[in-house]
Amino acid sequence: MTVKRNKKNQVVVTLSAKVDALEVQRALDYMQYLELTAGSKATQAQANVLAAEASANIRRARVKKIAT
Repeated sequence: MTVKRNKKNQVVVTLSAKVDALEVQRALDYMQYLELTAGSKATQAQANVLAAEASANIRRARVKKIAT
């Protein structure tokens, strides 16, 4: 494995073909989470409230779709 920074100031990681692609995707998802939340001042409690609201909205939309 090699890790380098290119001219665009991006981090480039090169892995061998032996590495499980699913595990790589999980790691990339976590890194994307880190990138998206960097500098966020939101608390875990606020994130939990937002997640609960989103789940409730999804449930309501599904029920409405089934009812029509």
